[in-house]
Amino acid sequence: RFGLDHLVHHRLPHLASNTVETDNMSTGEAHKPPPYMLVWVGLFALTIMEVLIATVTSIPKIWLVIGLMAMAFYKAYLVAVYYMHLKWEPKRLWLLVSVPIPLIMILIFVVLNEIF
Repeated sequence: RFGLDHLVHHRLPHLASNTVETDNMSTGEAHKPPPYMLVWVGLFALTIMEVLIATVTSIPKIWLVIGLMAMAFYKAYLVAVYYMHLKWEPKRLWLLVSVPIPLIMILIFVVLNEIF
């Protein structure tokens, strides 16, 4: 990511303090590559677990839905952190991504109340 941003003109030094830099950018160190294959195996295992749990009929429907939703949220977290590289982004971007999560949970709760 080094060298992608345009340099701030020397006559505009007050704009240089407003630039967003991650810790890795400011120190010049590169982060080690993410464990893509390990995350993929984890996502695959979670998907297999979801299919197996969904086919079991002895689990009450409410617990089935809660378990499947928890696994879906965890899979979404893994994809966001590793494949969308949020793990290495500034905290402000994390905040921007996490703000809609309560709204999503409220909408899911309302839909589940309609179903049950």
